[in-house]
Amino acid sequence: MTPRKRAYTFWFWAGVGVILALNVTLWLFVNQVEKRFSQELKARLAVSSHAVVRLLDSDDIRLITPGDTGTTAYLSLLLHLQSVRAQDSLQTVILYGLDGAALVSAPEALGRDYRIVADSLFNKARQGAFVVEEPRRFSGMWFMAALAPVPDEDGFPIAVVRIEARARFFKTLETLRNRLFWFSLINFVVIGVIAFFLFRMIDRAIHYQLALNNAAHLAELGTMAATVAHELRNPLGIISGTNDLIRKKYGKENDPLFTFIPDEIRRLNALITNFLQFARTPDLQVAECDLKTWLDRLKVGLPDERRALLTVQGLENIPTWPCDARILEQVLLNILNNAFEAFEDETGRVDVRFRVRRNRLYIEVCDNGPGMDETTREKVLQPFFTTKETGTGLGLAISHHLMRVMNGAIHINSNPGKGTCVTLEVPRLKSKE
Repeated sequence: MTPRKRAYTFWFWAGVGVILALNVTLWLFVNQVEKRFSQELKARLAVSSHAVVRLLDSDDIRLITPGDTGTTAYLSLLLHLQSVRAQDSLQTVILYGLDGAALVSAPEALGRDYRIVADSLFNKARQGAFVVEEPRRFSGMWFMAALAPVPDEDGFPIAVVRIEARARFFKTLETLRNRLFWFSLINFVVIGVIAFFLFRMIDRAIHYQLALNNAAHLAELGTMAATVAHELRNPLGIISGTNDLIRKKYGKENDPLFTFIPDEIRRLNALITNFLQFARTPDLQVAECDLKTWLDRLKVGLPDERRALLTVQGLENIPTWPCDARILEQVLLNILNNAFEAFEDETGRVDVRFRVRRNRLYIEVCDNGPGMDETTREKVLQPFFTTKETGTGLGLAISHHLMRVMNGAIHINSNPGKGTCVTLEVPRLKSKE
């Protein structure tokens, strides 16, 4: 990761952290508000429960039975329940017997034929404990209820009073939670979309910047290579001519001393040719290329022992392709030579596979040689980088340059001990005519 991308990444995730912290803070705030309101309502229910218990007469409770609504004891208890309900703005107040049957209720109609379901909270209440039920939602409204024991003169529970109040703030909290959920969800979606496009743009910007820097660097190298090549050609010509004169005047027939200099001159001339080729950008000559004929002609230039190690696949499905056959032949020939040089015995194998995908021609050249490590793989397309003792480091650099001239690319996949696959990506070029 480049320093610039690392900086962008840091500030982006810092912003994401702030947004996430804001969302978490909002959720914690809502939970704290709910907890605070629940405590206040619980305290209110406790006060109301104790007020009801103080008003109820244990003798009146013993005198009434479920369904008995005409006695003085019933009317007295009902009056007390209605008074507390109105005073504390409660939803319901119901007096239960220890068996769970409703004795008196306010409003009065609610208690008819109503029996509480014996559960753990009711059992605790009839054993003498004050308990509060969890908030519940009914018909779009929220309620909270408490159960309190009603003791006799000796302090033993003889009934249970249940008071219920509207918890309007829970409706508000429910709405707030729903909105906060959608707010958080939208935040995460927006963060994801921004992250995707931001890092994509950053990668593209960095890629374009590196490409521009690399192009400028290659242009400087090309200018230098062309200058050096032209400056070397004249001295080499003089050395070659002088060598011929000395050989004719002083040399003996088949003297190896005078053949060594021409061999080295030819090697230097080949290097100069590579320099010039690296510095020059050829003009594209696009035409429909018969790939089978083109490949057959390329194979003729290979030694017999190398042709025997070469296999071709997929060519029968791609009869022609619009490209510059000269440039593509030069690139493929260089890749093949590197593949054959990857192994030194006859156990090697080079596979060439052709395929078309998304209007692009892909030529894969795979060998079963020793492969390359990650460091070598990253540098192998750079000019003047080579792992060969007599190499110039310009072969793959020239091939890379020529593929970019055709708006194509070279992809290298290699691992130590698993061979190397070089893929040439050739677009469908259009002729200038």
